[in-house]
Amino acid sequence: MRLSPSINKKLVALLFVLGVCLALPSTALAAMPAFAENEAVYLVDEATGSVLVDQNGKEKFYPASTTKMMTTLVALDYVADKMDSRVTVGDEVNMVDSTSSLAEIKQGESLTWKELFYGLLLPSGNDAALTIAVNVARMATNDNNLSNDQALKRFVEMMNEKGDEMGLENYHFVTPHGLHDDNHYMTAEDMLLISREALKNKDIREIVKSPTYSHQSTTPGARPWRNTNFLVVDNGSAALFADVYQNGQNPLYNKAATGVKTGFTDEAGRCLVFSAEVDGKMLLGVIFKAADNDALYNQANAVIESLKNDYEQVTWTDENNMMPAVTIKGNHFFDGNRLKLTTVSAAASTVPKDNKSHYVTNVTLNETLLQKEDDEHYKILGDIEEGQEIGALEIKADGKVYQSYPLYAGNKMRPRNIVDFLFWALIIALIVAFIVLARMFFVSRNNKKRGGKIPSSKGKKR
Repeated sequence: MRLSPSINKKLVALLFVLGVCLALPSTALAAMPAFAENEAVYLVDEATGSVLVDQNGKEKFYPASTTKMMTTLVALDYVADKMDSRVTVGDEVNMVDSTSSLAEIKQGESLTWKELFYGLLLPSGNDAALTIAVNVARMATNDNNLSNDQALKRFVEMMNEKGDEMGLENYHFVTPHGLHDDNHYMTAEDMLLISREALKNKDIREIVKSPTYSHQSTTPGARPWRNTNFLVVDNGSAALFADVYQNGQNPLYNKAATGVKTGFTDEAGRCLVFSAEVDGKMLLGVIFKAADNDALYNQANAVIESLKNDYEQVTWTDENNMMPAVTIKGNHFFDGNRLKLTTVSAAASTVPKDNKSHYVTNVTLNETLLQKEDDEHYKILGDIEEGQEIGALEIKADGKVYQSYPLYAGNKMRPRNIVDFLFWALIIALIVAFIVLARMFFVSRNNKKRGGKIPSSKGKKR
């Protein structure tokens, strides 16, 4: 696709809309760009887990070729440790529409699994998707005699099973490549969860940020594979594809971008899973159904710039991942009366700089274990073990919960029991005994003084 000559004008126009917010709470969007109402947008800072934008994030959309992130994830369960093993391309590649996006791998070619992932994720090869799918399905079933149709059917079943395993909410897969089918759909939030898992693999992270790749089995005369994600294609790489990038220049390149995957069908519109690292923030985002490429990449670049300039990370716990301890009443004497509250890792949020003061913390504790008496005191109702989950640290903005972290007990705590009563009874008995003995001692000493010899009172000799 040749970039429009008007792209520079549109980029200038984009600067005008930076800072424009949707008609949603300002604490949620700050200076993020405006998105069309019919788009799905889900953006997260992976460094803190903060959701920056959620627009139609749970609604059903067509994912187009971003589907290949789930194809990748399912395949990794079987080949993550076999990236250098070779696969022979079969006749399954002839099943795909020749006018769709292809890696142009040929029947009989031998490629490594890693090369197949490059072919899947850079040029968005539907042929590579089929080769990966049929071979993984045969591995999973331990049946190399499965026909292409049988293997594809099984692989799609594995995709849906994986979705169930992950707890995805509104999805259904029909193909491993994402070419349109009315029954092939998912949500932007679910796509982000899938991509997050796939990107845990270092080879996949390396692949999705690569602008180009030349595999060793490339058909003679074939050009390198080009990443369809304009965000990661620098001008040096763009020069290799002058028919795509005018004058070998890519004005949509963003040096902070690190991936991930594009998608397009007429029904799905322009789709993008994208990631970036900027000033300690780690963006992962999904945009579904953008109007065109210009709109899609203008939005993505504006998101990255907004995250850089308009947001900051705030840490709510101390250096030991602790929140202030709470005072406990009715506790076992030997446990002390201070219950430490801790999180697994630092509790942090990515918040808009200009709305930072809107964010406050709120601690909620398990009411079956701890009965709140006031803001500082709780009555213990049951045994609490060190490391036990006992509540949540909520980050609130304008009265709404923005983020939540599980809270765990930093020390053991038990309600008062018979041992406490016996202990205090013993203490009281000892005190009484001490008083009695002390009294007896003083009485005895006084009696001795009174019962002693009386000094002589004889008169002096006259």
